Amino acid sequence: MDDEVDSRKKKDRRNRRRRKVRPEWESLPDLVLENIFCRLSITERYYASVVCRNWNRIFYSPLIWSVFVIGEQTMTRRKYNYYMGYQRTLDHCRAQICLNCVGRHFRKIVIEPISNFFNLYEFMNMLSYFAEFFDVNPLRYVHTLQFTFACHLTENRMGSELVFGTGGRLLQALKRLMSNLPGLRHLSLDDLLLEVHEAIFILDDVCLNWCLSLRTLRLVFPIST
Repeated sequence: MDDEVDSRKKKDRRNRRRRKVRPEWESLPDLVLENIFCRLSITERYYASVVCRNWNRIFYSPLIWSVFVIGEQTMTRRKYNYYMGYQRTLDHCRAQICLNCVGRHFRKIVIEPISNFFNLYEFMNMLSYFAEFFDVNPLRYVHTLQFTFACHLTENRMGSELVFGTGGRLLQALKRLMSNLPGLRHLSLDDLLLEVHEAIFILDDVCLNWCLSLRTLRLVFPIST
């Protein structure tokens, strides 16, 4: 009987020591958690937000979403295409939910090179719709836009190279997005491929809308002929 009591006491001591040593991850300081969440992708942030209530609260912190990066697989899902097999296509439902939940916290939008032009076009239009839907523009505090275009080179039947540029509807979607960012102060447009008649007028809207507020302007684009 005494042996059983001693063994229980030893167990209790061991458990107390483990509790003292065991880190309480759910009780980490907000500053540390925000720093960790900022380094995660959108999908990883979502998975981390279901760990506990505190992490779910941090998920909606404005600091975490101040920089929003749109990449090749952002808000996409695999979808089968009869001619090209499985492809990543924009998931409009997920994108809309994300914008409604955290879109008001965006301060800097970074659009990385995206090879799927349809996804790029649709995402820029969704951002514009989001800004135009409300009476008070939720993207009015965005101060930085960085856009980098993914150049496409293919060969036609004659063997010559074809270059897909940023003009047409892509350029219209980009201009529409920029017009919905009234607080823009830093603008960077990289690797744009435009026709001469399009390149001449690309800065007209910039001068009209942000001639007094724009602080930095970075343009890198060869003019295709």
